[in-house]
Amino acid sequence: MKYIITESQHKLLQNQQWISRRYDLVLKELKESIEVLDPCRFADFDDYEHRLAQYIMDGLHHEFYLTEFFDYNGMRNLLKDLFYVDITEAYHSGREKC
Repeated sequence: MKYIITESQHKLLQNQQWISRRYDLVLKELKESIEVLDPCRFADFDDYEHRLAQYIMDGLHHEFYLTEFFDYNGMRNLLKDLFYVDITEAYHSGREKC
């Protein structure tokens, strides 16, 4: 399966081979996280974005917990950057239902 990504997303992925090899799994975790977390329970977008990225990382824990020198915070920030549009759309469409 092939994915079309933007040039800026590609630049982010160049140094993150870990996420490139597991892109299907990361997308699955993103979709599951969006379904589970209700934007109405969060005070603002930043809180929702942070919790969503953390939820994704929790779901991916079994993939990286034995990786030496794994940058957890860096990966969480990378996920926020890569999926910013998806997270923003999920937040605003969820807030309309509140």
